[in-house]
Amino acid sequence: HEGWWTAICAELKQWEKLGVTKTVKFADRNPNAAIIVLTALFDTKYKPNGDFDKRKMRQVGGGHILREGIDYLQTYAPTVSGVVVRIFYAIMAAYRVMVSSIDISTAYLYAKLPTLIYAWVPPYYYYFEHPELLPELRTKLRKLDKRQRQQWLKGDRKSPDTLLELCMAVYGIPSSGYSWWKHLEKVLTQPEPDGLAMIASTYDRCLFWKFKPPSDWLMVICWTDDLPYGGTEKMKQWFKTEILKRFKGTHVPCQDSFIGMEIVQDPEYGSIELLQSGLITQQYAKFEKYFSEFDIKPQNIPVRTENKELVKASDEEHNLARNLPFPSLVASMGYVATWTKPGFMMAHSALASVMTKWSIEHFRIALGVLMCLYADRFRGTKYGRANPKFDVLELYCYADANLQLPRSRGCYMIGLNGAWIEMKTAFQSTLQICTMGTEISECAKAAMAVLAIRFLMREMGLGQHQPTIIYQDNQPAIRTMHNAGSMSNASRHLQMRILKMKELEGDQFTTKFCLSQRMLVDIGTKFVPAIAFWTLNDAICGYSTAPPPTDIGDGDKFDEQLRDQLTRDVRAQHRAVHGEVQEQGLDVNYIWEILARYSNTKK
Repeated sequence: HEGWWTAICAELKQWEKLGVTKTVKFADRNPNAAIIVLTALFDTKYKPNGDFDKRKMRQVGGGHILREGIDYLQTYAPTVSGVVVRIFYAIMAAYRVMVSSIDISTAYLYAKLPTLIYAWVPPYYYYFEHPELLPELRTKLRKLDKRQRQQWLKGDRKSPDTLLELCMAVYGIPSSGYSWWKHLEKVLTQPEPDGLAMIASTYDRCLFWKFKPPSDWLMVICWTDDLPYGGTEKMKQWFKTEILKRFKGTHVPCQDSFIGMEIVQDPEYGSIELLQSGLITQQYAKFEKYFSEFDIKPQNIPVRTENKELVKASDEEHNLARNLPFPSLVASMGYVATWTKPGFMMAHSALASVMTKWSIEHFRIALGVLMCLYADRFRGTKYGRANPKFDVLELYCYADANLQLPRSRGCYMIGLNGAWIEMKTAFQSTLQICTMGTEISECAKAAMAVLAIRFLMREMGLGQHQPTIIYQDNQPAIRTMHNAGSMSNASRHLQMRILKMKELEGDQFTTKFCLSQRMLVDIGTKFVPAIAFWTLNDAICGYSTAPPPTDIGDGDKFDEQLRDQLTRDVRAQHRAVHGEVQEQGLDVNYIWEILARYSNTKK
């Protein structure tokens, strides 16, 4: 196929251009150095929305035979964290900046290999130099069986005349990722003209920025060979020129994808939306055959409220479900939940707690979560519709916990520019005997997370002018934290948390009461009804303004928002049952009939 041959030529030409290998005589080799195989991997790349992108060939080394500490040294290569990715896009939306990106081609090959490694010469190298012989090669390979073809690809190892000495960090060698990262970091942080003289964050080593007086600025994040960046037009043009001068890469003026996410930008309106509809669609197609087999009905909520915390299955129940792909189903939903759809974190966390011992009922619940995720696939996280009560670059936080046995579950969420940037739900590490204790423990975790992000914002010159508000819906917990006295030995661990928070409270953060029905992270501590779930989910993800935490005077507006949200839920449920239809095709009386059923639960 012409596309595959083009991909092969592009890869091998880049190797030749960068001087990745040099030919040495077999007799002159260092006998203590390892000799590995070079193999070719072929892949068809797709965009996050599922559309075809390109065909790609990557030549990799068989690093599995190398010896740690002898043939390779350091292996750890950092990538930007999800928290910093969301902070980056929240800031770009706040400044109404169009995010661009550069994808560096064959990135590892720019870094030098720190150890001596040889490779056998692949037989297809000869045909790269003589493409006119390709028809002859095709005829020859068709006559061979699978085992014989694999043997041909290994080349001549009995009496070779030459070897390839690897000079650069080849894919497949364990230390190549680290070598590339150190090279990129050096390019970005070295003083000009050798480097770009950017500042690296101490919070996340994959975040860089640069300021030029009086008002020019640039911010860059990196994920291996992908470099999204944003700033003033002058600095963006400078960065593009400098990077493409040093590396071969593809420049995208308006970034539309990043690590499996679709990026929808509207700098005029000041919004950036992070979606994963393509990935969710792929997951749905993979497990679609099980929906009819287990009679899974459409549902407008991830997990129904009658399901409490899940319990591991018995040996008998697990044996019946052992062959079901429960682990892969839960793992595939985890990436989506932790990057763009935090409303599904609670469901994923509950399912992950039974990952080692699941039942058929657990698998049914997981399929229901996937179906709900698929119905809501065209929404993710949207920055730029900030709560009017907060400045666009002002942090805010919600923390909540419930009391249950054997361990309580807590959740906190930190928001910026109208949507979440960090949210975690998990069982608490200590055993509590009262709700107040669980709330204090979760508030302490949230406070530490807030301090870390405030430090990062201050690093970037975006320091907070006011203490960050941590909203809680437990008055005794707030009063205890503000007026901690003598506590019993059983509660000494709480006193340590309280004293640490009192040391930092005032300048860094402050706690404030929030009505329970307006506690956004309720969806991270328990399974809630559909109306509450979607209202709180939209407020967390930036699709609606969060209800005022304490201002009861705005209660009517909040109730109106609930009705609007329920109308959207009814439409979504109608689509799930009857297929994709136009909204105007729905009977308005039917919608209000459903709304009327909830009129008694308005309060």
